[in-house]
Amino acid sequence: MREYSNYLFDLDGTLIESLTLIISCFQFSLGSLGIKRSDEYIRESIGLPLAAQFQRLLQVTEHDEHDERGEDGHLSKAMFKRGVCCKSKGKGFSAKDIKLVSERHMQYQKLVYSDFIYVYAGVKELLACLKRAGKRLAIVTSRYPETANMYISMLQLDKFFEHVVTPLDVSKPKPHGEHALEALNMLKLESGPGLGRGHEDTLFIGRFCI
Repeated sequence: MREYSNYLFDLDGTLIESLTLIISCFQFSLGSLGIKRSDEYIRESIGLPLAAQFQRLLQVTEHDEHDERGEDGHLSKAMFKRGVCCKSKGKGFSAKDIKLVSERHMQYQKLVYSDFIYVYAGVKELLACLKRAGKRLAIVTSRYPETANMYISMLQLDKFFEHVVTPLDVSKPKPHGEHALEALNMLKLESGPGLGRGHEDTLFIGRFCI
């Protein structure tokens, strides 16, 4: 089996089991809007940044400027609880709606995450083996830094990785390959066309092939 010098890992579903947490949180958030989605439909969006997930799950349209809103321009809590929102008028959810529901989604996730997530069996042993062999490791994730670092620290994975690349580090998030390019840059590897020579000695392990 070929060995590599550098290993880039996805976080959710690769290093840690968080599928139940993710689905439970989306069902909570969607349910607060009166929206039903199957677990399988939610699962298909995993790996995308949170806003992109909600855009898919809420079937967002970009042109929603005339629905009823509060003075701050956001949909009121009461409207969210009633599940009427702009969809009651046959429209999609605006960027402001996505931002608001994403914030509430993450607030809920931070309340319950410790009851759900854990490191997959054998992961820490594998990472320790790679580190002993002098390999360089980084995480590339669609999860934003606040919860990514929270989970990595709680599960004691931080000692294995030199860098964590999140959507805030790139202009084109996953599944685009910029995450990997940024990880190579952080590891100070040479990169030419595509992922360059650093890519030839780098293995990505995760949901999206880069």
